[in-house]
Amino acid sequence: MAIFQHPANPGDWVQYPQLNWLQPTFPAKGAAFTLTRDKPLVLKYRLWICAGTPDEKELASRWGQYK
Repeated sequence: MAIFQHPANPGDWVQYPQLNWLQPTFPAKGAAFTLTRDKPLVLKYRLWICAGTPDEKELASRWGQYK
């Protein structure tokens, strides 16, 4: 499985090297984000689930289709 984060998303990723875990995080660690009624917060992600382990070329292709 691959998680693609849209380039327009604010925020960052948090990695936990000691765990088998990766997650998108908003806002980024140490950052603040003000929510307002007149501007909705939209976060976009795409999950790609595939059989086996894709090579870098295939991942790059899928990422290019998403951006």
